[in-house]
Amino acid sequence: MKNHHGVVASCSVRHFVELVLQSIGRQILSIGTMTPLLPSLSLYIDVGNANNTVAGGPSSKFQGPAAKNCTKAQIDACDGAIRSLASLAGLGEYLMDAMELGIANPMPNQIDPLGWGPLVRAMFPNPSGFWHEGVMPSSQSQGRPVQGGYMELGGGSGAGFQLLCGQQTVANIGGGGGGGAAGTFGVVRSETTVQSSESLGGGGGGGVQLLFPAKRNELPWKARRWRSWTTGGGSGCGSCNPGDRSCQHSTHGITCGAKMDDGSIVDAIAGREFAHQWRADVLHPCF
Repeated sequence: MKNHHGVVASCSVRHFVELVLQSIGRQILSIGTMTPLLPSLSLYIDVGNANNTVAGGPSSKFQGPAAKNCTKAQIDACDGAIRSLASLAGLGEYLMDAMELGIANPMPNQIDPLGWGPLVRAMFPNPSGFWHEGVMPSSQSQGRPVQGGYMELGGGSGAGFQLLCGQQTVANIGGGGGGGAAGTFGVVRSETTVQSSESLGGGGGGGVQLLFPAKRNELPWKARRWRSWTTGGGSGCGSCNPGDRSCQHSTHGITCGAKMDDGSIVDAIAGREFAHQWRADVLHPCF
């Protein structure tokens, strides 16, 4: 595989950090702070080890003699999926929207880039859109055997940060995604079908916790008791497991789900109010 996964991951890390700083700056300015935030950013990123693998990152392998049948298009499709799984692209937007709005929105169009989307694009290069736009692979029909080498790939990525006011944590934000697949990649198929010998699944999500002093109007650096507002969730999809009759009888033979965390607040109006209150009561006095 091409050894540029670490470079892609490094670029997406920088983008994630810059996005966080921009969002915090907007939130500070939104509460009337006249002095703009002037962040200083310095990154050191270890892109790999002696074996040219990113620690905790993506992996792939070719299965036995079948690897000899892999075309350049297949290798490129596999490579593209691994690069996307190792990237933080889309995570910062999802988390900072949740922070600014006070409520997470783990819908497919937000979460797809974190796991499921790269796998679908690798295995089905011909669809014109993602599954939530009307294109859903099916594992019901066996279809004609797909010609090409058999490969396996998998990977994931995640990131998070804490916002401190002095020594006190006033916000915790984090999330991630990933997935895995086994089968033939990069081959245009007559049917959008997951073969019985193939499988794929992926997803992602994240959450935000905003912390307030328990007493209203108490300065954050003097507070001893705290309360919190929490929101988060995730979504994902996967092909049917053999013998899973309920899945195999579904419309597409693919199971998908989206869920808010059990302790999350899902009231959009209340979310906006609490996010504004946090910025006024906590962010403003701290910065």
